[in-house]
Amino acid sequence: NARVNKIANIEAALGDASLLVGQQFDIIFANIQKNIVVRDLPVYNNVLKPGGQIFLSGFYKNDVPDVRNVAEELKLRQIGLQEKNNWVVNSYQKAAD
Repeated sequence: NARVNKIANIEAALGDASLLVGQQFDIIFANIQKNIVVRDLPVYNNVLKPGGQIFLSGFYKNDVPDVRNVAEELKLRQIGLQEKNNWVVNSYQKAAD
């Protein structure tokens, strides 16, 4: 998709959250089912730069409270939530230093 849209400054990786360790990101997109999001959200938070945003999808509307609880424990602030056909994208921002 990045190639089709002629975007050169993006890197996609296929794998689990262990691929992210030791790196820092402005934006993270994770399209994964709820149990993995909940498990890996602390890793995402650790590699997300202050002020960075994370977009989570791949789970149902009724899973949002579980994801939100973990995000709030990590001090991530919800900045958006969209739902279509019971699927959601939930976005958060890490506090800037």
